[in-house]
Amino acid sequence: MPLLKKITTQPTAVGALIDCCLRFNQQYIPQPYWTVNERYQVHHATAVPSTSTLKYGWFCAGIGGNDFTKSSGGLIARIAVPMSAEDTGIYKPNPFVVRPINADLTQSERAAMGLSGRYKVTGVGNVEYWGYYLKKYIVPNTPPTIKKIVVTDGVQSITDFVANSTNNAPIPPVLPVGQANSTNGTYYSPSFIIDLSLSDAEFEEYQAAAEAIYGSRDYGYISEIGMVAGYEASVPVLNASLNPAAGTYTEVLRATITNRLELDIGTSASGFQLTLDSAAAIPQFGITSIENP
Repeated sequence: MPLLKKITTQPTAVGALIDCCLRFNQQYIPQPYWTVNERYQVHHATAVPSTSTLKYGWFCAGIGGNDFTKSSGGLIARIAVPMSAEDTGIYKPNPFVVRPINADLTQSERAAMGLSGRYKVTGVGNVEYWGYYLKKYIVPNTPPTIKKIVVTDGVQSITDFVANSTNNAPIPPVLPVGQANSTNGTYYSPSFIIDLSLSDAEFEEYQAAAEAIYGSRDYGYISEIGMVAGYEASVPVLNASLNPAAGTYTEVLRATITNRLELDIGTSASGFQLTLDSAAAIPQFGITSIENP
């Protein structure tokens, strides 16, 4: 596993709404064109069971996060493709696993591989597959922490935040005439590391999926990732016509991309290690001198 990255990401607009639903214990009711289910027309209108709860827990990956530019000297460089906070999908998703329509994974295989997002996809030669576009990520047993970040002359110093009695019973600061409240180079950031790594065998499946769909493992890279929230539920198995068939399986309903990130994981034969710090910095305010008018 040659690659180790730690990445911080920002939410989409719909992701901010889901945070609000989770914070205030409200049901998430998506609007048209918000969910991954709707994009693939799979269980997009299925009712959410009353026993299911909204949660984070999955991610999807794709190959549309990078573009290329060539210098006058012929050198080629990768450039990130910007994505709007209004967008509710990633550019070009690639499934983690594909299986022929008539040779699908079993429920136990799906569970063992942490897969859901079972959508039909057409590959090279018009061959149809079941593609699995969502994968559970690994959540650590350690609780989130708060980091104190102090920036001095452009250099960051990061320590664990430890509160004291004056934080619990704060005294209002005195704001003299001619001074104002402003940021002072100190920030506080909650930190919670989640693991999006793929093993050698998992990345092999991802590359095999790219070969089946696009005709070459050269497309088996990852340049964009979407973090997904939704409702996990047992739903009817769909046949090749996307109609209910015998049996049930576990799917993510109202699956919605809440955060996205761009990165560059190439087409090497081995898997990779990737951790994501789901954090957001909060500025510390201080007192700064200003000129009186």
